[in-house]
Parts: sequence; C-alpha cells; structure tokens
Amino acid sequence: MLPSTQRVLSARGAIDVRLRPVLAMLGLLAALAAPPAYAQSVAARGAEHEDFGRLVLDFTQPVAAQVVAEDAHMEIRLGRAAAVNLAGALANLKTYLKSARLSADRRRIDLDFTGPVTWNAFNDGAKLAVDFALADESGQQALEKGPDPASARLTPAGAAPAAAQSKPAPPPLAKVALRVGEHQGYSRLAFDWPTDVPYQIRQSGDRLDLVFGSPAAIDLDGVAGDLPPRLNAIGTDPRAGGVTVHLQVKPGVVVRDFRSGHTVVLDLYDRDAPNIPPAKAEMPAVASAAPAPAEGLLPVPPEVPMAPPVSAMPAEPAPAQEIAAAPEPAAPQPAAPQLAAPEPAAPAAPLATELQSAMPQPAEAPPAPVAGAGASGPGVAVPVAATPPSTFEPPRVPPPAVEVKVSALPMKDGATLYFDWPKPVALAVFRRGDALWLAFDMPGKADMRPLKRVAAAIGKVEPVASPFSLAFRLTGGKAGSVSTATEGARWKVTLLPGDATNPTRPLQQKRETLPSGATSLYVQAIASGAPVDLTDPENGAHLVVTPEQLPGLGVARESDWPDFKLLPSHQGVVVELLNDGTKVEASPNGVVITT
Repeated sequence: MLPSTQRVLSARGAIDVRLRPVLAMLGLLAALAAPPAYAQSVAARGAEHEDFGRLVLDFTQPVAAQVVAEDAHMEIRLGRAAAVNLAGALANLKTYLKSARLSADRRRIDLDFTGPVTWNAFNDGAKLAVDFALADESGQQALEKGPDPASARLTPAGAAPAAAQSKPAPPPLAKVALRVGEHQGYSRLAFDWPTDVPYQIRQSGDRLDLVFGSPAAIDLDGVAGDLPPRLNAIGTDPRAGGVTVHLQVKPGVVVRDFRSGHTVVLDLYDRDAPNIPPAKAEMPAVASAAPAPAEGLLPVPPEVPMAPPVSAMPAEPAPAQEIAAAPEPAAPQPAAPQLAAPEPAAPAAPLATELQSAMPQPAEAPPAPVAGAGASGPGVAVPVAATPPSTFEPPRVPPPAVEVKVSALPMKDGATLYFDWPKPVALAVFRRGDALWLAFDMPGKADMRPLKRVAAAIGKVEPVASPFSLAFRLTGGKAGSVSTATEGARWKVTLLPGDATNPTRPLQQKRETLPSGATSLYVQAIASGAPVDLTDPENGAHLVVTPEQLPGLGVARESDWPDFKLLPSHQGVVVELLNDGTKVEASPNGVVITT
C-alpha cells in the first residue's frame, strides 16, 4: 500500500494529465485573440506649411517602403504590417487630403488629394516623410516627382532586406488619351503618348490593327458609344511589351497615318474624298548604331532641325524655258539650310521630321524659281509647290451649337480655365492689341458666369459673334501669359501674370510667287480645324482664324504682306485680310493663303 503522500502526488499527476489539453486550447485561443506581434503601432503626423504639406509616419523600427503616385492619388506600400492611425494627420491636412485609408492587411496607405500633386518622399532615421504640393496652384512648390506617374523606393538603414519585404506592385501603365475629330471627307484619331513609341499598322480588308511597341492603358472612354462615322468598332488588346488597338472600319475606307510629336495619328478617309494624301513610300534602310525595332514596328523618327529663314534666293535663277518643261519627279528636301533648285532622279532621302507624314507629297516637281521670287517677306522659309493641297470649306450652314461646360480654378495671381466639350474640337489663342482671344472651331452654348470668380486675374469676358465658332476676348486682366493643354475633349487654358503668348512649337512657313504673279503662303499646321471668320469689335478688321487641335502650335511672329497680315499666336493660324482678293483655305496638313 502506498504512503498517503504518494497517493496525493499520484492524484495530482492524474489531474495534470487530464488538464493539459484544456490548457493548451486556452493558450491557442489567447494567441489568436492577441494582435499580431509584427503589426507595430505607428503614429501619423500631418502639418501644412506655407507652400506644401507633410505627412510623417513615426515607425519605431526602420521599415522599407515604396511610394507610388499619379495625378491626385498616392499609395504608400509598407514592407511589413503596421497599425497606423491616420485620423489626426488627415484633420491637419484638409487643404491637401480628401481621404486617407489603411488597407485590411495594414501594408498599404491610400491617399486621395484635393487635386494633382507633385511630391517627394524620404527617410529620417526610422521615420518616413512624404511632402506634397498642389500642382495646379502657382503659389505651391514644384517638388521632384508628379503629377505624372512616378514611384520611389525607400530602404532606411536597418530595414529588412528586400527579399523579406512584400513584393512591390508593378509600376502603373502609361496612360494614352484618344482624341477624335471630324473633318470633311475623313475622321481623325489621335493617340497622345507621353513619349515616342514605335508602331506598326496591319490591315486585312476592313480589319485594322495598330500595334504599339510599348505597354500602355489606352483610354477609349471618349469614343465609347459615339464612334466616328467611318469606324464600326474599336478595342484594345494588351500584350507583353506592347498593346494593340483593333479597329473595324467601314468598307472602302482609306487609311493614312503620321506622327506629330509623341502623338500617332490615324486618318480614315472616304474612298472618293478629294483630299486623300498619297500613300507613304517605303523608307530606305539606313545604317544606324541603334538596334532595329522588334516585329517590324516603325521606329521613332530622328529629330531634324527646321531650315532657318532665308535672306536671298540662289544667285542664278533657272532659265525661263525650264518652267514649261515636262514635269520631273519631285526632288527630296535637302537637309542643309542652303536652298537649291530642285533636281530630279534622286531616290527619297531617309529624312524624317515631325511633319513628314502629314505634309502633302506633290506628284510633280515645283517650277524652278524665277526672277523676283524668293524670301522677300519676313518669317518665310523655302519655296512650296504652286498647287496647294486639297482643301475643304467651312460648312455653309452653321452646325448646331452644343452645350459646353465652363469652369475656372483660381491660382495665385492667375487662373486655369476649363472648357468641357462633348467631342474634341480645335482652339485658337492669340493676342490682338490689349485683348487675348480664344476661338474654337465649333459653335457652343456656354455659361461664362463661372469666369467671373477669376475676373480680377483674367479681366472681362467679351463674346465675339460667329455662327461657326464659340469665340470671346479677355480684356483688362493682369494674367495674360497663356499655356494650353487637352484632357480628352476638355481644353485647359492656364493664365499667369504677363502677356507672353509665344507658341510652344512654332509653325514652319513656305512661300512661292506663282507664274501668274500671285503669292502663295503655306503654313504647316498639322491637325488644323476649319477656318472661321471673325470681326474685331475694336476696329472692324476682318480676321480668318484657323484653330488647331494640338496644344501650343502657333505662329512665332507677325508677317506683313501687301494683301494680308499673318498675326502671331500661341495656337492656331490667324490672318487679317486687307482686301477681298485674299483667300484662306485649310487642309488636313496646313493652311494655304493665296492672293
């Protein structure tokens, strides 16, 4: 028989054995109920400074992070989970932040700003700081990154190596806007890339594939449910290393393409349209150190400087009988700035400029220059063929005016004006006297009262009557330095102190004295709208204004001619007629002025 003490110990041991599973279960439940050890608690601080805002995350230990932002949205992706309380910081950053959220896994902070921001991010020991400023406010700092897509990786000393961090998301795709315009005989589709990309067109019957050699998100919202009349369907197909746009065109449609800066343009012509440009000839191979683009994509053309204005014609003009000779094949444009009489029998040179695909290719060589011809007027360049490109006339019956939403954003000493059209339109911006003119190539019904809130900066709004155009003048304002941009069918016009209206890209001009004695001036304005007639209310001058679809393409300086004046502009082509014998015509490739 066991001693009593042993019997007691044995009973306790039996009880311990029976309780062990219960105790283990209780320990597991307690562990599940407790917060995870890796989700450290982090204080968030926010402060608004004179020209920027700052958000600071006070980590107790160094944490690697990635900041990704575009326009008015930012993501802060953390290397490990953290319990971040954002309420206090949000309350102190109301000028900049609309909302701030922590993801369910506590590894991502989403920030939505009140407008597009520039930004910068950095570490201060274990602290993570993000500075941001409103991009559309002139009084704000212009920080290193944004508002375009950008990212930054931060790995403070002592942070876990990258392999131990969460895998960062891939960088956001480039955004490509699609603009659509209607012209007589053709529809235009313009793909606005942020950088130059190679592309290729493949066509089989009515099926057309536009293959881009770079990945992107192409925005088709502007044409969804409202396709151009020569297009049956459009869609995109992302692929590794690029994106393809599939188009189903109407039977018989003729397709032409060209570049304008970073923009790739498709024109869809009716088969019987009188203004179809000739098909592009195949470019000869050129020795180059750069590798050939994959899949036969068209390479980005090299930048070629424009020829400067010429002070004199060649010393020895061609004999008069050469003018009546049989036409010869067109000679290539020489790359050197010195001019020479056209020479036949030379294959097309591998010269590519921004305007190459859009410029007309005459079937005959231009006549040799005669005595008296040449660059006698200011701001002219090289001779142009006597026969202008096929032209179109503005419609005789004005199109119906459409609703246009007008809004304004005040800025320090300036303002940004927004004009939201239902479809993309062309715009001309120019200064005449003390007035800044804005003229669209479509009539519109617009409530201009929102512009009164920025009247101190932009001045008084004075409508200019026209059945073919929404046009007005701004007078008496202190903010007259202008810049323009498009966002789909929206025009954005920014006005800052001063009166600078210089174009971003000056338009090249070419002139010729015709055998009849008349003068032809050709302004290489790609993506021109239809010309509209306007009357200056100050002096009754007759203006023919050709708006432009691409921002910042205008005439750098005034040219005075016997029968007209070519006025300077930030955007578009503006001609003041001095008599009734001057004719202004617009084509898909430019504006021709003949007297």
